[in-house]
Amino acid sequence: MHAPQRSKTEIAELNMLANLIPPHSLLGNNHEAIHAQIKVIRDNMSRDAVLSEYEEGDSYVLSAALDAHAWLRGDGEPVSESWFELIPVHEVQTCAI
Repeated sequence: MHAPQRSKTEIAELNMLANLIPPHSLLGNNHEAIHAQIKVIRDNMSRDAVLSEYEEGDSYVLSAALDAHAWLRGDGEPVSESWFELIPVHEVQTCAI
């Protein structure tokens, strides 16, 4: 389980990324997936709650939510790291300046 401050930092990074990446990719709706991750982390959702909330919807969003749940429990890298590759090159150059 991550400390509350680390969760707040991860939520802030996910919010920033939602403003930088395209809303959709070949995999699905990126913004819905990010907002699902934010909700899972913010609400400290159990696995059962994640499944109840997202199982009937888009599998891409469900997968993202489950990744956030795993990270919240201490498994894997921060979920925000997986989104950086979707930032358009011109956004990366602007952020670096």
